[in-house]
Amino acid sequence: MDQRDVLDANPNSTKRMTPQEKADKIIKLCRIAIGTNHSGHTALHNPRHAKNCAIVCVDEILEAIKNQRYGVEYLSERDYWFEVKQEIKNL
Repeated sequence: MDQRDVLDANPNSTKRMTPQEKADKIIKLCRIAIGTNHSGHTALHNPRHAKNCAIVCVDEILEAIKNQRYGVEYLSERDYWFEVKQEIKNL
């Protein structure tokens, strides 16, 4: 996998990624970030590590948005990230 495939994005696009697309992207980024472990296996060979990393990332986002003002926007954001987390678990 080429890192550019993961990081390339269309800056002119205003369309939000679906939860599944966001889950896929976070997993790919975690695979790159994890690299190789102490036994020499990459995260690409053990996707469980990338999934765990991605879930931690989403949990941090959910924790951060708790400080937002409660309302429709907050609920929409929270629901989106809960869906992303579920999609990660489904991968």
